[in-house]
Amino acid sequence: PDPLAAALAHPATDHRAIPGVLARIAGERIGGAGWPDPGGAVLRAEPRSAVLVLGQGPAQLAAAQADGRAVIRARDPFAPTRTADDALPLLDAWTLLDAAAEIRGASSELALLALAGGVAVADGPLAGADPLATWAALLAATRCADPFRRAPCGLDAALDLLALWAARARDGRRVVACLGM
Repeated sequence: PDPLAAALAHPATDHRAIPGVLARIAGERIGGAGWPDPGGAVLRAEPRSAVLVLGQGPAQLAAAQADGRAVIRARDPFAPTRTADDALPLLDAWTLLDAAAEIRGASSELALLALAGGVAVADGPLAGADPLATWAALLAATRCADPFRRAPCGLDAALDLLALWAARARDGRRVVACLGM
């Protein structure tokens, strides 16, 4: 079964901590797909101004262009690597979301990050979803574990670890070659 659908089927009632969690996920760029993350400036769009269209056909692209906003067409970084959109740029989720005010055609993973980053989801199962309610339900169904201590841990400790891994992955992208290993 779809774990996201299962989590959303049981809404959480306590949303107090969620704004801080979402700010942390977006601010520390946790959850990207591991592709290069040069930042939204590479897309030449004002922050949070464009419609991000992922893997859509001509009719969907025309609909996205109808409201006069800039349209960025790209591949969903969480989609399978072999698609009809292989010619489109493959960038990290956060790079794409930096420029997006709205996304269309996103996978569930990218739609969740969009909600965390304050980007509207225009279609799919999370279209129009309330970010606080969605993330509250998801986190209520989530259990965290520290893989080094092999023990359960709290959400803050898990976010600390995920932020560290994201930072180390960004640092490692600058490595061009390793010799003598």
